[in-house]
Amino acid sequence: MLCYTYVTDIVRHSDELEMLRAALDQVQPGIILLDEFLNAQFLNRAVRNLWKISDEQAARKPPYVELVNDARTTGTFDVPPEELSKYIAGRIAVVRAGDPAPVDIPHSGGGIIRSQCAILPNGGRMVTYTEVTDLVRRANEFERLATLDGVTGICNRRHFDVLAEAEWNRFQRYSRPLSLILLDVDCFKDVNDRFGHEIGDKILTRLAAICTQDKRSSDVVARIGGDEFAILLPETDVQEARVVAERIGKSIAKDAFLERTDTLPVTVSVGIAGATLGMSGPGALMRLADKALYEAKSAGRNCIKAIEELPTLKLRAAAE
Repeated sequence: MLCYTYVTDIVRHSDELEMLRAALDQVQPGIILLDEFLNAQFLNRAVRNLWKISDEQAARKPPYVELVNDARTTGTFDVPPEELSKYIAGRIAVVRAGDPAPVDIPHSGGGIIRSQCAILPNGGRMVTYTEVTDLVRRANEFERLATLDGVTGICNRRHFDVLAEAEWNRFQRYSRPLSLILLDVDCFKDVNDRFGHEIGDKILTRLAAICTQDKRSSDVVARIGGDEFAILLPETDVQEARVVAERIGKSIAKDAFLERTDTLPVTVSVGIAGATLGMSGPGALMRLADKALYEAKSAGRNCIKAIEELPTLKLRAAAE
């Protein structure tokens, strides 16, 4: 018995499927197609190279869980060994949930791979992996430029205001000491006029380095004006802030570079203010410190003045 059946459509669909597979093999992003049981039905060449998956392994249509766990031996992820299990579990959970949010994955080759998951109509998943190293680095550079002062490399005024607002909220919540130091270079215009702006910028850079050399991770040091610096000190009362200011003053006085301008000595005036719960916000703390700085200038410069708004609501000591 001979049977003759039209298979034109079947052959055509098969050819189209092979064409699609060949096309996906040529694209740059890595692509994994999973069925509803999260078994890998297709892995294009880019993802096989990325995850170091052999053609034989791909042909077995392995479970996604197996592929991710193989990263333990292939070293695909640039993740500390003690964090790898948690990281792998997180990646599996994202795919199971079909979470479409992009996730940046540190790759062992030094790059950054952005992964995204999409739920397919048949209940499967499509997971894509795109190289975004340059994009992330540019974004980080833009963020750095937006938050740091271009001359000194410390926080600029905009970023300082953001950090000060966050620290103020913490101060309001826990009633812990908070102090602000404002530091202004005395007669800086004369320094620029005598030695030039290049030397002036180097002086500002050196002052920034001195202000940050002993800072704690919670302290915020910023250049907030032409020759004015701010130091926000959480968990620090006014007396402790004065100790910090005096230490900075001594470092400035004996700094080797700043001694080059001994014909016009580089000195600073300092104003210190402590936060109280009666203040309206970080702007009020800034105004009080600015008032103290004005008093230092009026007293002949090269000195420290501290003000604490009255009536003062006593706070718990920073060190118990």
